[in-house]
Amino acid sequence: MEIIKTRYKKKLPKGKSYPIGAEEISQELKGIPQYSEIEIAFSIQDEFWASKYNKKLKEGGDIEVLEVHFGVPFYEWIIYVHSVPSEHKSTAKRQILDLVLPKLAKELKNIGINNDHFNFIASYSLASGSITL
Repeated sequence: MEIIKTRYKKKLPKGKSYPIGAEEISQELKGIPQYSEIEIAFSIQDEFWASKYNKKLKEGGDIEVLEVHFGVPFYEWIIYVHSVPSEHKSTAKRQILDLVLPKLAKELKNIGINNDHFNFIASYSLASGSITL
């Protein structure tokens, strides 16, 4: 099986982990019409400003763990995977595999490749350990 191309993968500091990898995402999304066009980007945080992101971590807030975007200005399919505190990795991973990726695959199959925009965001609650879409 061909693995979805990784655009970039930021090195993580101690205590952070990516909740899922490119191989697992590729396995779950095989068969979508966008497969040959989509790329994955792994980043440390879901916010540009570290202070906002660190505040969410400190307060046990919600962090985005997986996003998919297509639209202006570049019209490129991209999956963003954001890190989680390492102690949340297994819980987040299980929910991404069981809930998030099946729903994402279904939505991508339904819209096809002729759409002008698409947004999909999965957030993980640090307080409850649950994912919302």
